[in-house]
Amino acid sequence: MRGKSTAKTHEQYLASLAEPRRAELRTPHELIRATVPELAPTM
Repeated sequence: MRGKSTAKTHEQYLASLAEPRRAELRTPHELIRATVPELAPTM
């Protein structure tokens, strides 16, 4: 995917990515969620 995303949520955005990019972004996302669970994901 190139250019601007039309995803409304972070989960939609991650799902729209091809591997291995999806896994590359999922790893830090999961680390942040585990470290700071009260931090809300935003787009």
